[in-house]
Order: sequence, then structure tokens, then C-alpha cells
Amino acid sequence: MPAGHIGGQGRVASLYRQDRMNHFHFDFVRSPVSATLLLLLLLGTAGCTERQYPSLQGAPEGFAEILEVNSAESSEVHQTEGTFLALAQQANRVVLVDFWGPHCETCRHLAKELEEIAKKNPDKVSVVKVDLESAMNADLAMFFEVRTIPEMRIFVDGQSAGAIHGYTSASQITQRLEPAMKLLESQSEL
Repeated sequence: MPAGHIGGQGRVASLYRQDRMNHFHFDFVRSPVSATLLLLLLLGTAGCTERQYPSLQGAPEGFAEILEVNSAESSEVHQTEGTFLALAQQANRVVLVDFWGPHCETCRHLAKELEEIAKKNPDKVSVVKVDLESAMNADLAMFFEVRTIPEMRIFVDGQSAGAIHGYTSASQITQRLEPAMKLLESQSEL
């Protein structure tokens, strides 16, 4: 039986076919057994755990910018450039790394939300922006397995604390950052 086909009750249902341009296309699946197997293939294995993201340990050097608030009186946000590891390995702060690209319209809209987070949490959260269209950051994209932009990663003391994919509002991002901020607060109390 050819690869990509599953037999079931005397019928063969094609899970996928490959065209001349080496693109894969999923075909209609007729048998319930094949449909179930296809669903498991698309959704992953049953009972799988949440995806583990790499920590900062062993990450390659790259170029990044950090959003910072000028002072307590001012709510103006400015960007400071530096190496990725120097900006991302900040003690006693939650670090939100935004992997983005200048040609990504969604990324530009997300930038406004990230500025709002930097303004609201200047002492707790550092927002680090990594331009993946820069040739200097290609290794970072591969190391952190970034597949689409915008994508954000949350780090506490250099350890991964989660990821956020796609455009997300400032309130939703803050909601995702709260467990990391609580973890950091509990560590500082010890």
C-alpha cells in the first residue's frame, strides 16, 4: 500500500497526495477509522502535554531592542539597542520577548499593545523586541523554534514560562504574564 494511505474495511482512503510542485494536499477521508487517524495526526497525539519551549541557556547572540519608560513622571517609551542575551537575561523581572518583522502588519499593530504593557509595568516586565528579518537574528529564530510572527515568549530568570502566538491585546498579554509575575514575586520573598 503506498505511503500516505490507510486501509479500512476494504476501502483505501487517501490521507494526502503530493503534486508536481511537492505540495501536500489532504484529501477527503471516507472511512471512520481513517478520519480518526487523520484527526490524531492533525491534532497531535492524545494526552500530549503542553509544548516545552527552550530556555535562554545556550541561546545564540543576536541583536534586540528593549522598550523602556524614561522616568516615573513620563510615560514616554523609548527603545534601547543591545545584544539579545544581555537584554533578555534580566534578574527580578519578567521578560517578554517579541519576535517580529518590519514587513508584518500584525506585528506593527502589536507594537502598540507592547508599549502599553511597558508603560503599565515598568518595574516588573521588560519587553524585548527581536527583528527576525535581520540577518543577525536568524540563529535566534531557529534556536527558539519561531514558526510564525508575531510570536512572544515569556521568561523568568532565563527559564521559559510560556508563549503567546499571533496578535493579542494588552489585557490578554497581561493576563498571560500574571502567573510569571506572581512566580517572580514569590521567589523574591524567599
